[in-house]
Amino acid sequence: MAQKVNTTPKGVFMYPAIEKATFKYNSKTEKEYKVSLLIDEADAEAFNEELKEIVNEEFDKQQRKLQDELSKASTTKAKNKIQKAIDNLEPK
Repeated sequence: MAQKVNTTPKGVFMYPAIEKATFKYNSKTEKEYKVSLLIDEADAEAFNEELKEIVNEEFDKQQRKLQDELSKASTTKAKNKIQKAIDNLEPK
């Protein structure tokens, strides 16, 4: 199944670091490319709602997957491990 491509609303790049990677905060080895995007408030709110829907869909999918694994688990140890994962699962 092809993944849906999400595109941000049009905006203006602020302080782009896209030609040369910079070190991540508090890291001397990990690097990253980053950019801040200045967009219209209404566009930002609409995009944020889209992202919330995606997060909630993925959360529900993972929760169903874990519930399925829990129902198929054969040992108490496995059931406890899966139940702990379910208990710790929370939307971000």
